[in-house]
Amino acid sequence: MEPMEMRLFCAYLRTRNYSPHTVENYARDLRLFFAPLDKALPAVSWHDIEHFIQHQYQAQLAATTINRRLQAIKHFFEYLVTLIGSRALAAYDDVDGPSAANNRPESRK
Repeated sequence: MEPMEMRLFCAYLRTRNYSPHTVENYARDLRLFFAPLDKALPAVSWHDIEHFIQHQYQAQLAATTINRRLQAIKHFFEYLVTLIGSRALAAYDDVDGPSAANNRPESRK
């Protein structure tokens, strides 16, 4: 599922003079995050982000790659908060990204 807000977000990045490369990377990272989700955008929670992080580790991706993808997700949700004016969509706030020195996520239970 690719939310319409994602296209608006990419357009917003272009108006803020982000490089085309950065916009494409953010779009790809967001598509990777949203592809397996089958829920409305407001229903996305930190559990979904934690699951995404776990999947990235299982794919044996570098911490720097995972952090870049998390940055795209974080920036997207910050944009939504600004756009909508609601903290309800800030699912990212409760998620800690991996450090490059420690390539193991801390899983929430």
